[in-house]
Amino acid sequence: MRKSNFEIQPNINFVKLVPNFDAKYSYITNEGSVFYFKTNANKALKYKLVKIDLSSEKCEWTDFVSEKEDVLQDVHCVDKTKLLLNYMHDCKVNYFHISHFFGQIQNEIFLNKVKLEKT
Repeated sequence: MRKSNFEIQPNINFVKLVPNFDAKYSYITNEGSVFYFKTNANKALKYKLVKIDLSSEKCEWTDFVSEKEDVLQDVHCVDKTKLLLNYMHDCKVNYFHISHFFGQIQNEIFLNKVKLEKT
């Protein structure tokens, strides 16, 4: 690790975020010191979205989007402030859930209701 003057810093303190490998953690994005991960931790077999603030004295995982009845396939950050959550229902990708970093649902798009025009 380097400072702005490119000197190597000795004795860097690392923070252990995951104590073991009992679950999967996939980095999604961060907003400053708040990091977002998709995980199946704590028996969330259909996955959920969690966040952790690395600037707080006690780094704790908190649920941001809880596990739902459908499987959370993918999560993408779009437009710098929105999260696009892709859910699978009945073995097919069925809908997208658009959420804001503040946890408010902005929109849900159901693919079976979207009509695609032929070109």
